[in-house]
Amino acid sequence: PIYYNNSLPVEVLPATVVNHIELNQLFDYEDENFDKFNLLIKYMNGEDITYDDIKPYERINDDDLNETNFFLIPLAIFCIESYVRNMLAKT
Repeated sequence: PIYYNNSLPVEVLPATVVNHIELNQLFDYEDENFDKFNLLIKYMNGEDITYDDIKPYERINDDDLNETNFFLIPLAIFCIESYVRNMLAKT
């Protein structure tokens, strides 16, 4: 957790997600609470990112801007940019 001005910790990624990253275990794509983390899990484990990994981000709207999405959206953008950059470098 990240502490800000001696306040309560900010959970950047839920512990469940960190565990799934370490185990390279994807969430069920039917699980609308956690399927958006599959992109990050695949990126961290060097797997190919597909449209199914990006599709959950289409569901995020202005009402969903909680702390997790606040950190997750920039992480997802970084993962996608890096993935595309690596693909282009291979060609």
